[in-house]
Amino acid sequence: MHDCAGDCRENLDRSIRDPLTGLYNRAFLFEALDKEVARTARYGGDASLIVFDVDDFRSINADHGHAVGDQVLRDIGTIAQGVIRPTDSFARIGGEEFALLLPETGQLDALLIAERLRTAISRRTIIDDRRVTVTGGVASCPHDATERNDLHRRADAALHWAKRNGRNMCAVASEVADSASDPSERDGLLAHLYALVAGIDDRHLHTRDHSENVAAYAVALGQALGLERERVVRLRRAALLHDVGKVAIPRAILEKPSKLTDAEFEHIKLHAPIGAAILAHAALREEAAWVRHHHERLDGRGYPDGVAGDDIPLEARIIFVADSFEAMTSDRPYRAGMPVEDAIAELRRCKGGQFEPEIVETLARLVDEGSLPVLCLRRDEVGPSQAVSR
Repeated sequence: MHDCAGDCRENLDRSIRDPLTGLYNRAFLFEALDKEVARTARYGGDASLIVFDVDDFRSINADHGHAVGDQVLRDIGTIAQGVIRPTDSFARIGGEEFALLLPETGQLDALLIAERLRTAISRRTIIDDRRVTVTGGVASCPHDATERNDLHRRADAALHWAKRNGRNMCAVASEVADSASDPSERDGLLAHLYALVAGIDDRHLHTRDHSENVAAYAVALGQALGLERERVVRLRRAALLHDVGKVAIPRAILEKPSKLTDAEFEHIKLHAPIGAAILAHAALREEAAWVRHHHERLDGRGYPDGVAGDDIPLEARIIFVADSFEAMTSDRPYRAGMPVEDAIAELRRCKGGQFEPEIVETLARLVDEGSLPVLCLRRDEVGPSQAVSR
């Protein structure tokens, strides 16, 4: 007997699926987005949309052929399915463009999910001789828009802002709004700064992921500590750029495989005020202050100014903990990273003198709950690995 019901289900599935990747298609995603926007209007709450675009996809097709390009798209879909929640909808909405719909998710939580997916893709060997990366834009309802087309437009604008400012990164719609009234040179300068930091990480640590990891930790900490949304966005920018002053440090010192001399460490300490000066020149004055003080200690024994306690901006204290945790858990050219539980124990041992106790305990809680993925950079692997040690 012919199974009409089965045929109907199969036809329905084909109508909502992308034939190449098997992901949801544009029509399904936009219909689901309409429903989420209507739900937030009626019942409250949040929903977020992330739009992703594969970086330099045209050159992938040109250099490797369309069959490889098609496989890249399928692999991205597979990676995404291992990262997103069952309630989320991941779709291919055009050529090399994808979208992720996140019900009951605010902007900053969506940013963390976007970063998690972006890093998962960039750390997977999809093509043997080149790195495949994506850039993402995040917009949330009702914070950024209350209508489907406007929400998509805001996410797309954030995506293109991130493309202009370095690629292989994610941006939120409020970042675009924050810079919309600035001169056009501002975006170009930010792109230059992000490129500088990526180069420093790659040259000094042989990976560009250190600053991105520190930024992800800082966002999670800032949100957990109750900072306002816009302030967390600025904190993320400062965390991404916290090491930009190392551009002025001699390469021989940055890459030295053994312990630094006192004189060499004095050179290293200059990166904080130099980074602050660079950000101030880019009209990022608050971020400049946070970067200047991100190595100050609660007991006043830090650098460059030796300020103590509440005289250190909270955002600088957050970056200090995030930076230290990332550094301890990841391999460096001169030593292996320590297990996550040992790093947290070290942070706790030094809290009150070096680190803000509340920030340390917040980090420990987020890791223990599993709400903060810990990505450890390992030299002996193709890409960084997610720490399973708790």
